[in-house]
Amino acid sequence: MKRLLSFGRLYVAVALLAATVGAGCSKKDDVGKPGTNSGVKEKHEDAPIDRWMFDYMKTHYLWNDAVKQVTPDYSLGYEKFLDDVLMKVAKQNDVNHDDGHWEGGKRSYFYSNVARYKTTKAETRGTREQAEGLGIEMMLYTALGQSGKAPYAFLIAAVTPGSPAGRAGLKRGDLISRVNGAVINDANLNSSWQKMMATESGTVRMTRYDPNTQKDGAEISVTASSYADNPVWFRKTFDLDDGRKVGYICYGSFNYHFDDKLIDAFRVFKNERISELVVDLRYNGGGHVVSSTVLGTLVAGSKHSGEVYARTTYNADRKSETPDVYKLGVAQYNESNSNAKHSKIAEALDSSVGLDRIFVLCTGNTASASELLVNGLRGLGVEVNLIGLTTNGKNVGMEPQKKVFGDYEYDFSPITFYIANSKGESNYGNGFQPDVEARDYTIYQDKDNNIHGIEWGDVLHDEMLANALLWIGTGSKPDLSGQTASTRGIEGLQPRVLRTVAPVRVQNMVLLPEPQE
Repeated sequence: MKRLLSFGRLYVAVALLAATVGAGCSKKDDVGKPGTNSGVKEKHEDAPIDRWMFDYMKTHYLWNDAVKQVTPDYSLGYEKFLDDVLMKVAKQNDVNHDDGHWEGGKRSYFYSNVARYKTTKAETRGTREQAEGLGIEMMLYTALGQSGKAPYAFLIAAVTPGSPAGRAGLKRGDLISRVNGAVINDANLNSSWQKMMATESGTVRMTRYDPNTQKDGAEISVTASSYADNPVWFRKTFDLDDGRKVGYICYGSFNYHFDDKLIDAFRVFKNERISELVVDLRYNGGGHVVSSTVLGTLVAGSKHSGEVYARTTYNADRKSETPDVYKLGVAQYNESNSNAKHSKIAEALDSSVGLDRIFVLCTGNTASASELLVNGLRGLGVEVNLIGLTTNGKNVGMEPQKKVFGDYEYDFSPITFYIANSKGESNYGNGFQPDVEARDYTIYQDKDNNIHGIEWGDVLHDEMLANALLWIGTGSKPDLSGQTASTRGIEGLQPRVLRTVAPVRVQNMVLLPEPQE
């Protein structure tokens, strides 16, 4: 069985959402024998899982030579065990520097992760067209207090169409001041956040806050459930005065189960004869590589069909393995296989717009497959202009492994490869710098000091989109140096993000199982 490269979701504070390959280990092999390694403690009930993870890392972790120098401590629970191994590797001249996100010279978190689920949930999670939860992305807003102090509010940054939150009437720009009747404060901040980001069934009562009256509004009950996680959040075509048409698409994640929806959106763009394109990836933390290749094909078109978009690089012990290579317009899987969803790469050619340049809206939450789009297209000579903030800097990925042990299924995703474009370029671990720096405002204040939410496609108040259209319309890159939000035409209220809690989904690059031929 071969494999297919993809970017599956990683949650900064939670786990990943990605199809996986089998672990390939028997239960017998997983159970460690005490005293096998000198100085090793094997007292914890998670020792078999610890050993399984460690054995895999010794062969597949991108920096596996450093793992071989680690003495594993099997007395630790599975999560602490992984952190312990990663930290011990990091202490070896920081060889795994690219395994993790850095802020202020410190590693905020490792990309490598492990998650555990009840085995009763494993099958439902395997249906990747469906997600479970409320269907919202959030940031922390501190306007209800002073100088970042409680009480707080949660600011809704995005709502997935058709999700429980969407059906309940929640929208981008809404402020939530209470969760289950409790005012959000320092004591319950993290627990309230987890309730809002619930991934399993359960009802959350949230209170909308009206910043204009500075009073709580009605309480809304939202029940977490399964919903179609269609990442095509918004699509629109703008008409310029000179007759040109600009396509705008807000794309939430690279989920290959919805590649047909992405193709449908571009079919409309093609029929409308757009000549410019704005791709909104500000909350897109990545997803599957095949979907990134689909989008690259839709953008670049037949002119670049068959050209290399991305390829993988593994550790030295895996030199005999053939790197995964992705080409625009070329199906990845055997066309005769009924599960060959990745034939969408080839199907995308018929709906491609064939542009030589695009404009991408980005933030620090733009990661993995989103950054691959930037890197992959630039490697082919397509001009990619970035508007927003520096991207996440995730140029590495993983081959997730599954293991059922007892009542739980373990999803283990250590970093196992780099991803590069056709020129071999993959050195963007510090993120891509924007060509035009612009803030991501989700609410704005009008001339009467009333506060409103900024909907997708709002060219009057969305600073990022407005500057993309300004660049396209004038033919010149906007110069915003030394300007304030108000002088840019945006009287925005910038939310303050709590860095210790994930504001939105950041995703990992993973390998998927390829259908058997």
